[in-house]
Amino acid sequence: MNSEELEEQGMELFDESELTHYFSDLCLLREEGEINMLQAPSWLRDNYCLTTAESMYIFKEWVKSLSPYPANKLKQ
Repeated sequence: MNSEELEEQGMELFDESELTHYFSDLCLLREEGEINMLQAPSWLRDNYCLTTAESMYIFKEWVKSLSPYPANKLKQ
């Protein structure tokens, strides 16, 4: 499954509680400051046995969640 397919089906593959768990871990990792967060997808793969597409999907959704602006307003 490629990343586009995963993004289309992402919410079906990961429920809100799973994403919350990953987001929590990513926030802790960010606060620790031990790695560059661009390495987070690799960290997710190493620690949760995720595929590249899954880890990129989670990372992209986490980054979106950090924005003070809703994603739909950025497109206008």
